[in-house]
Amino acid sequence: MPIDDESWHNLEMVWSRIELGDRKLYVGVLYLPPDRSRDVTLAESFSSCISKISSFCAPEDDIIFLGDFNMPGIKWCSSQASFLYPDPERSTFSASSNIILDSLSTATLRQINSVVNENGRMLDLCFANDGFRLPTIESAPAPLVKVGPHHPALLVTINISRLCNPADKLTPFYLDYKNADFDIISRVLATIDWESELELANPNAAAETFSHILNYVIDRHVPKRTANANPRTPWATAALRQLKATKRRALRNFNKHKSPHTKEEYRKLNSAYKKACQRSYQNHLRRIQQNLKTSPKSFWNHVKNQRNEPGTPSCMFLDGIMANSDSGICDLFANKFSSIFDTSSITDDQLNRAIRSVSPLGFSLNGITVEDTIISKAATKLKNSFSTGPDGIPATFLKRFMPSLLTRLIFQASLDQATFPSLWKEAYIKKQTTVAMSSSEAEYVALSAAAAESIWLSGLLEDMKVKDFKMPVTIYEDNRGYIGMAKNLETKRTKNIDVKHHFIRDHVAEGRLQIEAIGTQDQLADLFTKALEATRFQELRSMLGLTD
Repeated sequence: MPIDDESWHNLEMVWSRIELGDRKLYVGVLYLPPDRSRDVTLAESFSSCISKISSFCAPEDDIIFLGDFNMPGIKWCSSQASFLYPDPERSTFSASSNIILDSLSTATLRQINSVVNENGRMLDLCFANDGFRLPTIESAPAPLVKVGPHHPALLVTINISRLCNPADKLTPFYLDYKNADFDIISRVLATIDWESELELANPNAAAETFSHILNYVIDRHVPKRTANANPRTPWATAALRQLKATKRRALRNFNKHKSPHTKEEYRKLNSAYKKACQRSYQNHLRRIQQNLKTSPKSFWNHVKNQRNEPGTPSCMFLDGIMANSDSGICDLFANKFSSIFDTSSITDDQLNRAIRSVSPLGFSLNGITVEDTIISKAATKLKNSFSTGPDGIPATFLKRFMPSLLTRLIFQASLDQATFPSLWKEAYIKKQTTVAMSSSEAEYVALSAAAAESIWLSGLLEDMKVKDFKMPVTIYEDNRGYIGMAKNLETKRTKNIDVKHHFIRDHVAEGRLQIEAIGTQDQLADLFTKALEATRFQELRSMLGLTD
């Protein structure tokens, strides 16, 4: 749930939450302007915010709060518990400072900064909760920005490793298929009696058993490699990394001895590292720019990495409910769609409309025998890719070991019972990678993917010797500009489309594909591609013959 309130918008404050295994660390930063340090309304907004943050924290969570509070009248004294508290005899309190200090105390946050400015005052304060393992706070030897006399630069060090549960430190890894012992895997798969292992009376259960067996073999016989969680900076050289390590040692030495000599040594190394890093970065940019001419592929790989656009959002909201996992996001979509669907039965008229809107299949799958040669031929068309889908099995694994897998058993059971395994219907959604300049071009690019699938499926039906199956495959489209592109009508708008998408024109010319115009009101595909009003959504749904 987002943390927000209209009364907080007048506060210059930022909060971050850091996930640390079974606990969380909340880090807040605040600035109170000097001319508003006595503003009671501002102090009450601050108190409301602190109370809200505290309510979000679990007992095992930690809070650290830093900022310029501009309360020069408060004098701080050290306690035996390493916290500081306001000296009631030497301090000058105001109504706003009382509200702020009371709210922090109620949230069990204690002041831990003891670094004073040139006037002997502490305007910059740091608060942490009672159970928090205290960070170290000291004057920064090499400030990142210009330092004023009233606000010394502070170096706050938090030992994150001490806050994490060792059991939660999961080392990321990946399966190294390229170095797998395929001979051993082949012998293991050859010993499996698939007919006894698979429950062919239930294609769904058979597919799940098949997937579990393959994943078990992969887990046992494919080596695991530790993934590099912190990849190197592209412009970092060996000399730069060595200088960085030396600078870190100098900082640890300064923190230990606190002498002018160690401080000066660290400042020199820090300055040298900044200059060396800037030089390396500029050289890296020059190499990238040169690659635009000499190696365009590496240049565009750099552009792609800089964009760093994920395929799906990291979190989504619906009616105040937040989801930040794949399953949670899917549940939100399910809740949204379930609010549109109803449980009423469709009428005979709606059913007839749905039947008229769907083109007839034109052939029967009954009595078809799936042969090993058909499966092997289809396997040869798989890509030699080590990337996996939702089932965790890469395409190259299936392609290499298809003779030992006897997947024809599952396909045969699926055809006999007219049930395609639900597990094999799952897939990752991939964004369209080619930029289109109009809706016609966008639909033309999408057609190339649909055409490739339909051509592959038609080839499979031909291999299976399905009777009464006839070409061409008909695709209905409500964009006439899009139909013209597919029929090889050259326009100025098509010159920026990738050549690979134009293969559809050959299949239209050869009679393997047929594109027919359809009215927008009868375009059933809008149900899956557009955000529709409830009335239009229900209308198209009924035309498909679907109900809850």
